[in-house]
Amino acid sequence: MPDIYTITLNPVVDLIYCVSSFEKGDTVRSRAFECVPAGKGLNVTTVLAALGVPSTAYMLLGGNDEDMYRRYCDKRGVEMKAVTGGFSVRRHCTILEDGGGVTHVQTRGCDVQKKWADELVEQLLSSLGTDDYVVISGSLPPGLPDDYYYNLIEQCRMCGALTILDASGPALMRGAKSHPYAVKINQEEAEELSGRNMNGAQQEFAALQAVHQISNIPFSVITLGSRGLIAGCEDGVWRMNVEMNPGEIHDSVGCGDALAAGLVVGMIQDLPPEDMFKTAIAAASAAVKHVGPGWLDRKQLEAMKARVKSRKIGEL
Repeated sequence: MPDIYTITLNPVVDLIYCVSSFEKGDTVRSRAFECVPAGKGLNVTTVLAALGVPSTAYMLLGGNDEDMYRRYCDKRGVEMKAVTGGFSVRRHCTILEDGGGVTHVQTRGCDVQKKWADELVEQLLSSLGTDDYVVISGSLPPGLPDDYYYNLIEQCRMCGALTILDASGPALMRGAKSHPYAVKINQEEAEELSGRNMNGAQQEFAALQAVHQISNIPFSVITLGSRGLIAGCEDGVWRMNVEMNPGEIHDSVGCGDALAAGLVVGMIQDLPPEDMFKTAIAAASAAVKHVGPGWLDRKQLEAMKARVKSRKIGEL
């Protein structure tokens, strides 16, 4: 079986506050609080670990944060490889309201030196074998050039590895041109990447085609929030969604990373494309039922997969 690796160059510590309600300008008391070491690649690895699928998370960390991340990874059964530098991991704030409201406050992160990221990449490349999977997730930290993911995808391909890109902004615009094996993006990112407004079913289909054609990307997934996703490959294009009750939705943080993890699970199991995409959306849907990333298991995944509504809508 191929090995799976994730790489996170701009991790984040999620500060999660649970409150009865939240209004701008008010002082509110939190009834629960969690401090979660995270980052998109690490979140993917955490979900994979919860599903019993081994993987390794490569992380670029500030020196003062390494111990916290190692304790977290030990608790979650995650193997982590880290390079540390003279900076601090950024902090995000998430406010969860009892009625389902979610407020996020995010930061860009500290400047990093390219030599730190290059050292981490060198370690990753030395571990890669043919047909291994590398999930490249999240934003680039200040200090790294916009083409960093482009070059990383090229390097991974030279090692025979398959890459899944989940990024935004210039890093996505450049990285998608380097022929990743798959892209997983949201509607806003897809509109930016394709240059098309996704105002209806026809426009969504056209945007997916445009994304696929950028560098003949084999698998493309565009998430559409509560409307599910549209995904395609050479075997066809599908729309999928899972109808969920409001009371089931507790925390959307990390659900996109759970989707990426489900996509990789489908790939390593060599599932037919429709089943692979079903596994992806089922993982995301199961993840939103929990506070914090990666709290799901195989039974929850299979139960949610049975609720996926899928319809083939055409060909790429």
